[in-house]
Amino acid sequence: MKTNLHRHDSLLTRLGDRTGRNLWRLWVEDNGFERLRRNNFVPGSAFHVRKRPGTGLVIEQTLIASCHVSSRRGSAVLSYEARDLAELFAGPDVRVRIHVGQIIVQPALRCHGVARPADEHWSIAGDTLTMPRASISLRSAAPLALPQTAATITVELDEQNLVFATELIGNQRPGRVKITGVKILLVVAGQFLRACGYGETDAAGEFVR
Repeated sequence: MKTNLHRHDSLLTRLGDRTGRNLWRLWVEDNGFERLRRNNFVPGSAFHVRKRPGTGLVIEQTLIASCHVSSRRGSAVLSYEARDLAELFAGPDVRVRIHVGQIIVQPALRCHGVARPADEHWSIAGDTLTMPRASISLRSAAPLALPQTAATITVELDEQNLVFATELIGNQRPGRVKITGVKILLVVAGQFLRACGYGETDAAGEFVR
């Protein structure tokens, strides 16, 4: 199957621990964003999983397999669980890149130990990240290599930049995040920030850690 690895949907998620069963589970649900459906992972489609120690999983669409995409309340759901998932990843936080016919799951890259200037401020609008000395596009198939992170990132959320913006925040871990935009997107982004260890302040749309 020919796969376009340049076009992709990307998200950060967390492997679930199936308490009492000694299993780790990967769970990806469309939730209105159609990441799975638009990449041909529709309910009922079969997929095969290849494990790559040290690098994660490769999930490929196939005609016949024991694993299938399911659905929940009309949303496509990909669920995979195994006892040795913890051996493939350094921790439960993972990066999921969804391509047409193929999904790559790798350990999430964290920028621990990066200098964080107390007064540096970044902003995201559309697909553009604006920093004091440069502006760059977030639409890149490769992870961004940024020399430092910011004390604060302000994000104007829309349907086009939600995945890119939350991925950047998850990797860069600024001390403060301020989000604005459509209400449903604020809810999704808020859930993501709380899962990353951020707490809300008294100011609307402001999170700190």
